[in-house]
Amino acid sequence: MAVDPLLNRFCKRFGGELEGAEHRLLLESVPAWKRPLWFLVNRFNPYAFEHDREAIRDAARATSLEDVDHVLENLRYRSRTNPNVWRNSIKLRLSATRLLSIARKCFVGNA
Repeated sequence: MAVDPLLNRFCKRFGGELEGAEHRLLLESVPAWKRPLWFLVNRFNPYAFEHDREAIRDAARATSLEDVDHVLENLRYRSRTNPNVWRNSIKLRLSATRLLSIARKCFVGNA
């Protein structure tokens, strides 16, 4: 039996089409009060959050909470080895806690 990846479960749980769901998952993982600044920085420097986008792509393919946790550990490691002023100084990045909460809701239910 094949297990649905997080992205499919996200669409089923929160509604919406599969197309564009990865972007919605990324936005849901960024705290709401940081989104306007995130959009602004992203507009002028599209590669500023490439590590976050890669993490969302990997998390979207995850088939369990453990896989999502592993993706976030990889993101933390990449963030330490490749410093980024937006991530480290301004703390403008996706929230691991928010992403894990979304994954928990998708894989476990009303957790």
